[in-house]
Amino acid sequence: MNTRILTQTFVIALAMMFTLTIGSSSVFGQRTEEQGLDNALAGVWESVAPGTVDCQTGLPDPNAPIIRALYTFNQGGTMSEENTDPIEGPYRTTGHGIWKRTSGRNYTAVYMHYSFDPDKILLLPSRSEQI
Repeated sequence: MNTRILTQTFVIALAMMFTLTIGSSSVFGQRTEEQGLDNALAGVWESVAPGTVDCQTGLPDPNAPIIRALYTFNQGGTMSEENTDPIEGPYRTTGHGIWKRTSGRNYTAVYMHYSFDPDKILLLPSRSEQI
């Protein structure tokens, strides 16, 4: 049973990472002139992307839901994430993690959240890598 849940969690996380990496998305945020390049990511950003992408064509699945996510990147390297992914529905916490600039306008972030089944039993924490 735990192997099945772990496999499902891994597949869902992998699909989300693939979708957010390959799929087209729009990101909106704000940046002030006082912020240097190191803090260019600090702020609140919204990402809008298709829930799944056809692996053969790279095009969004027209039957998949659109997933909206809010990312809050704080100065100093901490972050939080919330999204409308219907797979986990109301059974997950907000994601929290860390981020850093790797070079130029390239960043990396790692965050995790806790998921629960409908009976409110804690599942394994989900870890996501974004950006």
